[in-house]
Amino acid sequence: MQAALAWNNKALEVAPEDLDARVNRAILQVTIGMNDKAIEQLDEVLVVKQDHLRANVYRGLLAMNAGDFPKAVETLERASALTGGTDPFLTARVAEARQGAGMAPAAPSASGAVVAGTVRIPLELATKLAGTETLYLAVKDPKTPGPPLAAVKLPATDFPRAFVVSPQDILPMWRGRPLPAEVELVVRIDVDGDPMTKDDLASTTLTIAPGAADLMIDLK
Repeated sequence: MQAALAWNNKALEVAPEDLDARVNRAILQVTIGMNDKAIEQLDEVLVVKQDHLRANVYRGLLAMNAGDFPKAVETLERASALTGGTDPFLTARVAEARQGAGMAPAAPSASGAVVAGTVRIPLELATKLAGTETLYLAVKDPKTPGPPLAAVKLPATDFPRAFVVSPQDILPMWRGRPLPAEVELVVRIDVDGDPMTKDDLASTTLTIAPGAADLMIDLK
């Protein structure tokens, strides 16, 4: 780390205002326990360039580590937006930050989605939920038996619940292959969280075209 700091010093001597070098300095400061100095450095970078991706990422992570969840939400959501909302690491960190700040989960981005929409349930079903159930969404090729093409697992809470099945949710065996012109979307609320058991409280199957981003699904 001392050698890395020495090289970073040389970089900043050549270009003292270089934003990437200053972010690198902040990262090195974190590794030797100088978190306050790192935060100061990153804040200065963000004053100059608010949309600096790495500065937002590391500023958000430092804020979350310090328990400053509102700041973490602000910077991590900005970083996630800069990646188009497709980075799973940032999506997970944003969710953690929002939970720490006592905020509702962010609505997922439907950009580039395999399928996206909202699941609604009737009042009589909502009253039966204990809060421990699981909402499963699976995209299947109706002509290919076996595992789904993509799958998402969500808590069966906070209905109406927005959802996105993204390209990152495609199973590894199917990645890189074109999706069929029509797919089946299976949506179900499972009692025990085991996708192999047959204990659904509600389920439905729709035939859709990949890329549908505004589905409204009513489970009964």
